[in-house]
Amino acid sequence: MLSPAAERALSGIHEPDHSRLRRLLTSLASHSRPFGIKNLGRGMYRVRAGDWRVIYEIDDAALVVRIARIVRRNERTYGFL
Repeated sequence: MLSPAAERALSGIHEPDHSRLRRLLTSLASHSRPFGIKNLGRGMYRVRAGDWRVIYEIDDAALVVRIARIVRRNERTYGFL
């Protein structure tokens, strides 16, 4: 499930990054804790895709992965936490 902010961000990303992120988002549906994720606390996780970061939360009880943000890595990436 993509948040409105994640949908807007994804729509503005050009190839080949867009394809890479789409594949990652699809894989998170079946493997919500892939190798290389980082626990950010408060139930939030981060996974890298090149210069991009996908920040998401996992609801194990409902079997849902909620994508909160898709951002290019910089000093403000994790400012919302």
